[in-house]
Amino acid sequence: MTGFLNGVAVLIILGQFGDLTGFQSTFSNSVARTLDLLLRLGRIDFHTTFLGLLTLAIIVLLLRSTWGKYAFIVAIVISTVLLAILSLQGLFTVEAWQNVKTVGEIASIPRSLPSLGLPDTGLIGRLILPAFSVAVIGLIQGAGVSESFPNPSGKFPDVSRDFLGQGAANIATSFVGGIPAGGSISGTNLIMAAGSRSRWANIFAGILVVGVVLLVAPLVEFVPMPALAALLIVAGFQGLRVEAAKTIWQTSKVSSTVMVMTFIFTLFIPLHYAVLIGMALSIVLHVIGQSNKIIVKEWALIPGGLPEERPAPPTVPGNKLTLLQIYGSLFFAAAKNLENLLPEVGKAERAVVAIGLRGKSDLSSTFINVLERYAQLLKAQNSKLMLVGVDPVVYGQLEKTGLLYIIGEENIFFATRKLGEAMNLAVAAANEWLQLKPGSPAFSNPSPEQGDPE
Repeated sequence: MTGFLNGVAVLIILGQFGDLTGFQSTFSNSVARTLDLLLRLGRIDFHTTFLGLLTLAIIVLLLRSTWGKYAFIVAIVISTVLLAILSLQGLFTVEAWQNVKTVGEIASIPRSLPSLGLPDTGLIGRLILPAFSVAVIGLIQGAGVSESFPNPSGKFPDVSRDFLGQGAANIATSFVGGIPAGGSISGTNLIMAAGSRSRWANIFAGILVVGVVLLVAPLVEFVPMPALAALLIVAGFQGLRVEAAKTIWQTSKVSSTVMVMTFIFTLFIPLHYAVLIGMALSIVLHVIGQSNKIIVKEWALIPGGLPEERPAPPTVPGNKLTLLQIYGSLFFAAAKNLENLLPEVGKAERAVVAIGLRGKSDLSSTFINVLERYAQLLKAQNSKLMLVGVDPVVYGQLEKTGLLYIIGEENIFFATRKLGEAMNLAVAAANEWLQLKPGSPAFSNPSPEQGDPE
């Protein structure tokens, strides 16, 4: 998300250089257009660039003053009035200042509200995939904006409610010819910089826009395009998440890799593809990272004392109980690594291996297959596998897959509210089983009443 939002902010900035300088590149990509501009600085329009940079300077200076809330509107008004004066007075040449593009040259703004209309149902089939892509982009941008701007209370808004609001608004505006809209980084930065404090700011902004359209729409057409470009450049800079990027870069290699790759994709390919690639890359790297974080430890019982955590033995010792605790995720990608980390059964006779599963509320089919193979190996050597701290849901999985029959119901110990109770019961049962074997060495383990081996 951070890579995507920073990429969008950079695209907002780079996308304004054409209107800021009057040089319109033939390239479609914003990065390519910027490089084209740098290679052809002699072709920029002086008057357009002057007005754009002047507006930019006014905004920056006002933002640092007590007039910060009015910086954008004041800068736009000054630039518009200045261009009108320079064009009328003929400073330098009348044609030069008249060549500076205004909003009216891009589109005319009628003094009326849009009329109601029904959608063309014949276009639904062709628009389903584009609509899905636009929805993904809108929701992701909305989620990013929501997580970047807390409410006045300090809490972040409910993303689900934001999604509902965006969907309802887009459905409503579709009946008046509105284009799809989502969370806007530049728009949010603008309204925040103007001093907004609640969601009512957007409602009043909408009412004000209606008033402007009905009363002074022709005047808006005189606003210079370089002035608007300067405004959006500032909004783009305000949308950069530099501190968040630094934190991610210093925290996790996986996260920083996803962030950088998503940022690069956002700059060079369509946004919906960048988002999907970033999501896929994040999932792949997460799976790789989690599968390499699986750890197996042995809990060695100390008579009269607390258990001691040690590295898991390379092989299962015979005629003895081995307590194993698994740390990390047990999802499918980690299961193979776990199988390699479990002690080899080898030729161990009359051994008991107890694996702690407390806190594991769901097992993947791959992990269940690993347990099945391990239980069969132990069974072949006249040994047994115990599962300790089992969740009821996990028990259901063992029963449905048939693993419960292989391990034996008597070797399953449910997790209880008392920490260590299940492990104590398993230790007592394993001791009893070992002692029933002729010639098995007695091993003094704490009973359930003697304390908590966990």
